[in-house]
Amino acid sequence: MSFTDQDYRVLKTRYEAVVHGHVFAFFKELTPSQQEIFYSQLASIQVEQVSRIAQDILTMGHDNKVTQDPAKVDLKPLRSHAIDFLASDTKEKLETWRPGEILGCN
Repeated sequence: MSFTDQDYRVLKTRYEAVVHGHVFAFFKELTPSQQEIFYSQLASIQVEQVSRIAQDILTMGHDNKVTQDPAKVDLKPLRSHAIDFLASDTKEKLETWRPGEILGCN
């Protein structure tokens, strides 16, 4: 998958919009082939949905406050969109997320 400078800027803007622009901090230091792989991996992530799910989980039952007291945590099941998102991934895709496989470094 080849990408243009415009593709790169659009993807980086999407990540910055959900406060994850830091993943591009060392992008320009990668070799072109590493950039291709990394870009492809980042483009395959629905970053807006992942961010929304993470925010839901971090604030669920806390009225947007994080507590350190486990007795005060009101645990609730994940919302259906979080489960649907996770369940939609194929076994093969989940396998590629194993440690050591980022940038094909296995």
